[in-house]
Amino acid sequence: MKRVSMLFVAISLLALTAILVGCAPAAQPTKAPEAAPTQAPAAAEPTAAKKWKVGYIVAGPQFYYACQESGVRKRAKDLGLDLVVLNSDQKAEKELSNMEDLLRQKVDIIVMQTQNSAVGQKAVKLANDAGIPVILLSTQIEKGEGKALSQVLTDFREMGRVAGRWVAKNVSGGKAVVVEGLPGMSVSEDLTAGFKEEAEKNANIKVVGAQPADWDRQKALNVATNFLQANPDVAIMYCQNDDMSMGCIKAIEQAGLAGKVTVVSDNGSQEGADAIKAGTLAASVAGQSPAIAEGVRGVDLAWDSLNGKQIPETVWLDLWMLDKTNLDKAMVWCFENP
Repeated sequence: MKRVSMLFVAISLLALTAILVGCAPAAQPTKAPEAAPTQAPAAAEPTAAKKWKVGYIVAGPQFYYACQESGVRKRAKDLGLDLVVLNSDQKAEKELSNMEDLLRQKVDIIVMQTQNSAVGQKAVKLANDAGIPVILLSTQIEKGEGKALSQVLTDFREMGRVAGRWVAKNVSGGKAVVVEGLPGMSVSEDLTAGFKEEAEKNANIKVVGAQPADWDRQKALNVATNFLQANPDVAIMYCQNDDMSMGCIKAIEQAGLAGKVTVVSDNGSQEGADAIKAGTLAASVAGQSPAIAEGVRGVDLAWDSLNGKQIPETVWLDLWMLDKTNLDKAMVWCFENP
């Protein structure tokens, strides 16, 4: 009787286990992100159960930064990230307060473009002290205690060189002037130095002046107008982004010098490509798409890091000259509704 009872109990337990297993819900597959935009690096599929919180500090209100933000927002949405966006409005003190705000919100990682290398060092150090990793976009920081986890960088001196080499090869000679970005910003200084270095390898070209226009189209129009009044025989104008180049082109037209001044630029934006096609802009350095090369890639690096993957300390962007010979290679520069 004892053997029969024990056998009965064992059989009953096996039956109960089978019933419970049969009632358990089936495991649900992990949902993959939406397809990556054309020319964007492929992101890893979501695997983490946690809802990651990513902080993003935008450098300023200019269109370039808005397009970078469009790439960050799109990829964050694709990956289901909780994104907190703060704009520094091109002010160093606001960048630091934005960093402090993100740290109070306990974000898991921060993607940012700094105002300049000095304030960037301070901002990254604040994040390091709080144990929050930082991925830098476009600009480097000063050497110091603050260390970025990774950085997506453009070699701005090389960008200036690319523009200068094109000018040295394609323009026979003449005076050249530079319409720079923000004064004191290492980006502007590197662009000017690189351009001068290569353009003046053509012995017939001489850079005679450089003035800042704060990356702004209207200010560029004013700076270019002053240049042309002081040097009506200027043959070359290097504007350090496509937005400013539109102001430079307008100044040239208003001075009655259309077709007599070769304008080269940086960024390879859609507006720049359209101006090249129209013949008002000669060429623009491409490869630094803010939406894809910086925004999308920065979020992909953050995603990989959050999910335990090793990411490179530095990603250097390829630079090349966009002109009338290769307009079909222009990159997607901005997503809709930036």
